Amino acid sequence: MQILLVIIMTKTSYRRFARPNQKLPPLLPMFLAALSAIMLSPASQAANYYFNVAAIAEGTSSFDFTSQEALDYWYTDSSFTQKAEALPDFTGGTDTLYFMGGTQTNYLNLYSPINLKLESLYHRSERTVLTTAEGGVIETVGNLTIGQGGATGYTTYIGGSKNTHVIVGGDFSFSGGSMGNNDSRIGSVASLTVNGDVMLYSHGTNFPKIYASTEATFENPNVIIKGAIKSISPRTGYDTQALVYGGTNNNVESITNNSYMWVNGFDNYAGVTYDTGTSYTGSFTVVLTNSNSYTSLGGMGTKYSGGLQLNAKLNLTMNSCVYGDSLEILEYRNATQSFRGSDMKINGDVEIISGGLFLNYSSADAATVSRGALKLSKAANAQTAIFGNSNVTADETSGTSVGGTFAFSGLEVDGGGTIRVRIDSASDGSLVWDAISLSGGATGSGTVIIHLADEVGGDFDDYSKIICENPEEGIKVISWTQAVGDGIVFTTDEQSRTITYEGVDYVFTTYKGDDGLYVSYTVPEPAEWAAMLSLAALAAALLRRRSRR
Repeated sequence: MQILLVIIMTKTSYRRFARPNQKLPPLLPMFLAALSAIMLSPASQAANYYFNVAAIAEGTSSFDFTSQEALDYWYTDSSFTQKAEALPDFTGGTDTLYFMGGTQTNYLNLYSPINLKLESLYHRSERTVLTTAEGGVIETVGNLTIGQGGATGYTTYIGGSKNTHVIVGGDFSFSGGSMGNNDSRIGSVASLTVNGDVMLYSHGTNFPKIYASTEATFENPNVIIKGAIKSISPRTGYDTQALVYGGTNNNVESITNNSYMWVNGFDNYAGVTYDTGTSYTGSFTVVLTNSNSYTSLGGMGTKYSGGLQLNAKLNLTMNSCVYGDSLEILEYRNATQSFRGSDMKINGDVEIISGGLFLNYSSADAATVSRGALKLSKAANAQTAIFGNSNVTADETSGTSVGGTFAFSGLEVDGGGTIRVRIDSASDGSLVWDAISLSGGATGSGTVIIHLADEVGGDFDDYSKIICENPEEGIKVISWTQAVGDGIVFTTDEQSRTITYEGVDYVFTTYKGDDGLYVSYTVPEPAEWAAMLSLAALAAALLRRRSRR
């Protein structure tokens, strides 16, 4: 009726001002026809539909919610008083679906034999698993919500082990339920892509969970989150609002695949926990693609079974960048990610390709968890690839946030990188600094820059604290148990390699001892000065030659 009224008014208005017997312009009917088509299109009639899960007979194991039979369960209001006259548009990307109703005693699979493309999707029916046919797609143009965002919804699921691909065009709000789960009653998804942010909530003692069962690689991740993972404050007794990978201790299917998640950072209290079992052999690698810097007050960690070290690994890779639709790297960025929480149970490798990653050296896990290697793998076009301490809370005894040791099995250098070492004086006047401990040694080749910083991470200028007569008297910033090859060169930033203190010139010096790397400032020997002057003269000559050309 409204469409006809617009068309009639348009015609009437024209004729009111037109000359007698003047016909409508030839383009006007075409315009009116196009206007009618647009206004009659599905997009103009987008609607909300509510599925009453509670009305399905208890004990039903699966139900096709797109079938004609399902029309009896679809409503156009959340109170279930207005029955829908027709099924929703499941493929046009215009309609919003709500799955609601009472709690099912047994797990109910609500499935679609066709690929879904919706405006938005809200899943709020407990013990209900949304799934598809084998290899199907659940896609939203807008947002996806699992649970209510806090109070309820910890047993609402998308899964089914049907290799379902989930694509979220907007944001994903996630409350205590599962986007895939290794509980056999729920099942996994194949992949998840979120074009916006992920917001984490919890319900009671339940964190939101994710499990994608396809085999993935760094170049082909099975979880892509183009925004950041954010959260509300964590539940009492925790400092991390965790996204749990795997997800359950009930009806467990062992995780044996290797999953990769690209994510544009963690904010607020957000972090990841790998809820593993003793039979798990897979891995979960979180690739931080931060195009902007984020700080999480939460942590990252693998859950242990008592004191037992698990085979499954949680790996962490820093790769600050901007990437294209095919995940090709368009530009490396210099953004950072900090985790300041107490949970640092990262039992796999930590790799730095681009940007900066800072973990909490003051955590009890930092020096005690048996983890993989620290890999300094700076990309050729990356601005920086830096690793260091995130702690900013002053210790009651030392009076400073500086200090602590982060342990790794070894240091692997391929392309090089930077290790930030903050230095400060404790309350008793003793010197404290951030340190790394290796249960093995350092391998590979490249340049490792030891970036000296003050307590807050700014430029270090109190060089008198580490001036020594002999290099082996310096501060030990890396401990190791195995000899280090000559392929790795340890140095510092170019502007800090030589200093003048009280009229005396000093040079940054490294000493590879049997037990670790010592750094200091010392007075160079005459031969060293000669070599340095020769290099400076050579550099000046090259510059002059270039300027002549």
